Amino acid sequence: MAKQYEITGDLGYNGFPVSLNYITHLPDISTLYNPEVVVIFKSLMKRDPKTKEKALNDLLTVSAIDDSTIIAWLQMYPKLALDNSRSVRLLSHQIQANFLKIVGGKTYSKYLKSSMPIWLMGMFDTDKSVSSIAYKTLLQSFQGDSSKLNKTWSIFEEQIINLIGTIVSIETLETLSDRRYTSESEMVSKYDRALVCGINMLSKLPDETIVPILEEESLWDHLSTCLKEDNMDLVLFKNLLLLITNLSDENLQLVYKLVSKKFIKIKFKSNKISGSIIYSNVIIPFWQAIVRLTEFGINNNLKKNFWDLAGSKSSTRFYEYLKLGPCNSDPTYYSLIIKVFQDLQQKLDVVDFNSQEEYDYVINLLSKQYSTTMGSLKAGALNCALKTSDLFTVESTVLIDELILQVLRSLVTIRVQRDKTAIIHTLESNLSSGTDNPQKSFLSVYFDVLKQLGLQSQLDSLARHVCTDLLDESDELNLEIPFFVIKLYLNHVTEPITEVTDLIVQLPAFVEEDFITPVLEVLNIAIEKNLLQNEEELIETVNDFYLKLTMVRPDKIDYFIQNLGMTIDEKRFPDIYSHLTDISKEGMSKDQIEMIVKSTKDKDVLLNVIQSLDDEDAYLKFIELVVQYNLLPIIIDLDISKLLHIAWNHLNVEFLTVLREFKDNYLASMIGFIKLGSLNDDFYKFIKTGPLPIEQFKQRILDAISKIDIFTVAISNPLDSAVYLCNERATSPQLDDFIPTIGKFLNQIDGKVDTLLLLIKEYLADYILLKDDVDEDVVDVLSSIQQKVSKHFESFKFGDLINENNPTFQELWQFVEGNDIQAFYAARIIKRAIEDSLEFENLASFESFDINYTKLVKSPFKFVSMVAGFSKFLNSKKLDRIRNYVLSEILAVKKDEQIIADGIKWVSLSLVFFNTEFGTDVYPIHKLTMVLRLISDWLDSSVAYDNEFIDLRVLISRFLGFIIQNQTNIPDNYYELANKVLENNFEIIQLEPNRLDLNYYTLKFYISVMDKGVSKFDEELIDIFINFNATCRNQATILVEQTIARVLRESPIEMKIVQSKKDSIFKLFTDSKSVSVQRICTWYLRQIILLEQQDFVVEYQLSKNDEEMQARIPEE
Repeated sequence: MAKQYEITGDLGYNGFPVSLNYITHLPDISTLYNPEVVVIFKSLMKRDPKTKEKALNDLLTVSAIDDSTIIAWLQMYPKLALDNSRSVRLLSHQIQANFLKIVGGKTYSKYLKSSMPIWLMGMFDTDKSVSSIAYKTLLQSFQGDSSKLNKTWSIFEEQIINLIGTIVSIETLETLSDRRYTSESEMVSKYDRALVCGINMLSKLPDETIVPILEEESLWDHLSTCLKEDNMDLVLFKNLLLLITNLSDENLQLVYKLVSKKFIKIKFKSNKISGSIIYSNVIIPFWQAIVRLTEFGINNNLKKNFWDLAGSKSSTRFYEYLKLGPCNSDPTYYSLIIKVFQDLQQKLDVVDFNSQEEYDYVINLLSKQYSTTMGSLKAGALNCALKTSDLFTVESTVLIDELILQVLRSLVTIRVQRDKTAIIHTLESNLSSGTDNPQKSFLSVYFDVLKQLGLQSQLDSLARHVCTDLLDESDELNLEIPFFVIKLYLNHVTEPITEVTDLIVQLPAFVEEDFITPVLEVLNIAIEKNLLQNEEELIETVNDFYLKLTMVRPDKIDYFIQNLGMTIDEKRFPDIYSHLTDISKEGMSKDQIEMIVKSTKDKDVLLNVIQSLDDEDAYLKFIELVVQYNLLPIIIDLDISKLLHIAWNHLNVEFLTVLREFKDNYLASMIGFIKLGSLNDDFYKFIKTGPLPIEQFKQRILDAISKIDIFTVAISNPLDSAVYLCNERATSPQLDDFIPTIGKFLNQIDGKVDTLLLLIKEYLADYILLKDDVDEDVVDVLSSIQQKVSKHFESFKFGDLINENNPTFQELWQFVEGNDIQAFYAARIIKRAIEDSLEFENLASFESFDINYTKLVKSPFKFVSMVAGFSKFLNSKKLDRIRNYVLSEILAVKKDEQIIADGIKWVSLSLVFFNTEFGTDVYPIHKLTMVLRLISDWLDSSVAYDNEFIDLRVLISRFLGFIIQNQTNIPDNYYELANKVLENNFEIIQLEPNRLDLNYYTLKFYISVMDKGVSKFDEELIDIFINFNATCRNQATILVEQTIARVLRESPIEMKIVQSKKDSIFKLFTDSKSVSVQRICTWYLRQIILLEQQDFVVEYQLSKNDEEMQARIPEE
């Protein structure tokens, strides 16, 4: 039994009422506790959209949400979601998502019955930006799982039906808008937008549940009312038409009579300015709905069809609709008209197919449409006229004859070949056409009869007679028929008589100014059948033919070569070859290009042709000919880069399929095309069959990785400062902008998760960190790849990952054995994979794995990748020994020549163990004290101020920072060393401003200890702030900037120091493009002004008795 839901107009399901209209169920402000929220909701109930928009933006920033706020929001949400302001509607869906995020899905879920239908309705908003944000926020709320989102339609089915029913049957434009303050057009627009959303939502619901809504008469009234000129809404009209077309047979049966009666009331009125073209987007859905209603009545043998229900108006309405025409829409329009006429033949009293008068009216109307339509619509109008004419049983069809004559005349003026061809094909398919020359037709039949009767002698006799006449050289002889006879004769025999073969040698003599084609046709047949006696005779005849043309019709030389059917080379046909060479060096027409390509396979001439191609159409023609005449093997070694690019750009499948045989060229040209980024679905579909430039991409990503700026990457990456383990660094770091394109490409072809894709994922993360002004597409590509990789890794267990023979990770385990940037990237990938695989493991199962940590530590990146992946189990007893071993190895680094290499290694490895919450100290205090003492000695060593030592300074800063955060017992010598490190680092930062990593980690370390007894470094901090001048604004520089701001905010600088830097701060304020930097400058400058103002007042008061002392503003 079908489900029946009550339509109440009350959308609330949580004990409080919720409505769409502006009149009832507004939130009770007195129940709100937060005064800030009270102000916001008061503003939301204002009429001004700007006020509401500002209030919504303020509401987005509210982080403390209680039940009273949620209730107030749910009562406002439906009203805001239908607001006439796009920004208000968009922000309302963002706030709905934000409330769910803040409160949490579990807590907020009880309120979804009252809000989910409105949220889902937003997906069908008529403004794309609003519908997009509604869908995006919904999908994010379901963690990107579209299947969960789809389930909401069934979960909240009752509430959705109530919403749609409320819009259709309860609310009106008067209840949704206050007429006192809203224009008529805005009221209609708001209500129609709600209707469009509701109609679209019906498609998501089961057929049986929407019947009560479909049976609402008011819904179908809009078929005619939304076409009224004052408040026309074609979007609503189109959606109603599509609803009719897509109704199931069962539902259409229920509302057939109602819909039919409402439908026939539709009246179109041409716009005074745009005419009927205004209906271009609805005319096809309109006729599709007519076809659906007409055919449904016929197929179901209804007593009264759609047209019958229209009564006496049916014929009038039909011709009114037909008169409207295609409205510059699409040729599909005429296919629908033909279908309607065919359906109307089924004894429906709409069109009288026996009436000459109606026939004349219809054909005249369609003929007029043919003459007034443009482009591909012409062929459709013609086809419709011809097919409709066949349906009538009238005697006189003179109008069709006149139409055909009109069509033939119009072909001359139609410039687009595609449209002209469509018209010709339409004529061919509808009419029997074509007559031949009677004399030639007779001769053709005569030769066929003689051959079928086996009368070869008669054929020979006729040919002999013709040859005799030709050789008599009579001036009165018409050469056309004799040569036609010779052509027929040669086509019908295998061994021609001697007279004919003798004539062939003399063919050039018959070439005249106005007689070339028949002679050339005979010559071609002779060449094809090898009728010339020898090669020398052939060469002589062809060269003589060319020579004769140079004398009588030079302009026909190209025609001769084009139709000769022979390959021209320099040795046999030097003059013709020279002619081709000359033409190939100039601007050529498409016909000349084809002539040259067809006539010669000479590489030099073809190179000339390629170099002379001057536009894309010429290239496309040449590409077509390359395939047709198999020229690619000849030209493949030439410079054809532009040719290949155009072939890819237009996806010439035939050409590219041949190009696959030359794999290197195929892949290189594909890569060149991919770089441009203009790739479509057809391109991906074609290239999926392979080969793909995977090896080239792999080399590209490895090269790109080797040039990454590891110092800046150290600020943010999965392995943090382990990046300093890389022994090889790029001397001139740079980013490869092609890598995001490769990532997008691999993602589009659904590339498998392998080393290449994994490396690209990591590179893109660094690219986004380092790139100034990152394109949103790059972020989307990374997100998509991350989802694919995460899903792929779900199937891997920890035991599979640490097996170095695993196919997916085998190459990565090889990479991670090294000490270069590739090893660093491989380690990042392995670390993430291990971390994911251990998510659902417990401590006992982890400790059951037998891992040789002593062997592992010999490969630093392998060690870091695995141990960092163990972050969940770093407090395992099985790791105690290796943890203490790593720390002990630091104590062995005492010689100056060891400090940089070994110090970096062992400090980096020791940092890994800080990445978890230990119940006790990470390292024993006595050993930690010794390590700190040794680090202090490193800072006094002979290498302490080498550039390479900066890496170790960063590591030491992180090491000390972790101690203060993770160690319960702090060594006695900690703060002394902390002061020393900070003092040295602040000095180095001024000398090495490009080392963002040193700046960033030193400041972070200072933040962690500044309130714990270390010295103040006010002078140094303000200098760092003033002198920080990043060459670009990427995420890394922003992180450093934010860290500087935090230090200055949390560690007040003495005003004397700030005041001494006044000029520098003011200059920084005027020069900087960073809002956060300008904000800090503004704060300091304000403090300076206030201080100087106070000083000036005091000084003035003290000097008051000095008559010369006057109050002046300092000249600054």
